Amino acid sequence: MISQANFVGKYQVAVNNFTQLTPYITRYEPILINELFGVELAIDFNADPDDDIWDDVKAIGFGLESLLTGMVYFQYVRDLPYRVTNMGVVYNMDENSMNVMPALTLRQRYNECVNDWNEMAKYLRDNFENYKGIKKKYITD
Repeated sequence: MISQANFVGKYQVAVNNFTQLTPYITRYEPILINELFGVELAIDFNADPDDDIWDDVKAIGFGLESLLTGMVYFQYVRDLPYRVTNMGVVYNMDENSMNVMPALTLRQRYNECVNDWNEMAKYLRDNFENYKGIKKKYITD
């Protein structure tokens, strides 16, 4: 469903010979779909994701692709060789650190995805009897 091409704009990732984004997509996309839809409903979705019955859920918030991109982005960025400090996300350089991305920004992006996630989960719960997905929690501090 998503690829490296989805990682633009606020989810932009530097793509070079060292970028390991594709393994993150391969690993986390199926997990996220199973968590969002529940295993049984995820099987139905994966069997035909272009079926019209999924159009409404895919359009909630910023859309399913954006949601999956944001969630994979979060997993990827938090694993980069940076440290999260009270000054934000920093890259170690000798004895000093350089500010790369404030932790607040990463948290805000994740929480935006959680908003969409929970809206999609509510729609699925209200419209599919076999829904057994999970609710995501916000990062507060």
